[in-house]
Amino acid sequence: MDDDTSTITANTDRGVKHEDGGDDFRMADAAKTTYKSWKKKYCKMRIVFDQKREELEKLHAQEVKARAAAKRIAIQNE
Repeated sequence: MDDDTSTITANTDRGVKHEDGGDDFRMADAAKTTYKSWKKKYCKMRIVFDQKREELEKLHAQEVKARAAAKRIAIQNE
């Protein structure tokens, strides 16, 4: 009988779901830590996105200036 209780305890210590279908407490703690990592991940992604967007806006402004200059030069040459 002691062998049966040790295997049940070993199964619950590994983070396996209980027989009644409820999650183990360790599983719930793991979900909280992954939330923080996802929050950190998306924060980093947002920073990179903002940097790329600013770079794209600068390049677009340069392109608009270059097109205007090319158009102005073409008019002057005619």
